[in-house]
Amino acid sequence: MTSLTDIDFVPMRLGKVVAMDTEDGSSFCAVLVGVTQDTRLPIWIGETEGFYLSATLTGVQFGRPMSHQFAAGLLRALGGRIRQGAD
Repeated sequence: MTSLTDIDFVPMRLGKVVAMDTEDGSSFCAVLVGVTQDTRLPIWIGETEGFYLSATLTGVQFGRPMSHQFAAGLLRALGGRIRQGAD
């Protein structure tokens, strides 16, 4: 049996967000890309999250904060911090 200590973490970044039309509507997929390895990890996400992640990647700004920006601001206001990237 594989234990958690047997697995190495792979640093990844958000590479792209892909929208696909299906019979049931649109489906979105966020594709994580390995920073140091040629690795890709597709993650299916909701329509709203796909729209906002795509907007973030293309630099679109909105008048109000998006959900993840609001949550990050709330965390900072409470004295917490968010780290980006691998240490």
